[in-house]
Amino acid sequence: MSKSPRSDVDIGVLPKPGIELSARDRVRLMAAFEDRFHAPRVDLVVLPEASAFLAAEVVDGALLYDASPDRTAEFELYVLRRAGDLVGFERERQQLILRAGGR
Repeated sequence: MSKSPRSDVDIGVLPKPGIELSARDRVRLMAAFEDRFHAPRVDLVVLPEASAFLAAEVVDGALLYDASPDRTAEFELYVLRRAGDLVGFERERQQLILRAGGR
């Protein structure tokens, strides 16, 4: 019986206002999550820096920890509105890519 590789873990973080995560902070967080979840790799998404659609995918996932439920709810609403505002442009972009690939 062959052992299947474990999949990576995708984790989104919403830092407190005014906090910027340095490269060192990000590496430490990823290493801590890898240890905690026994994952071969953790992909860290810093939500305020993420694209509208990636952030929407993240907020649609499971919530592991919430230090500020009101702030989280406000951010989720912002992300969903932003993605909703851009969905028409995203569809058009995808159609252009498909048309260009068919040439």
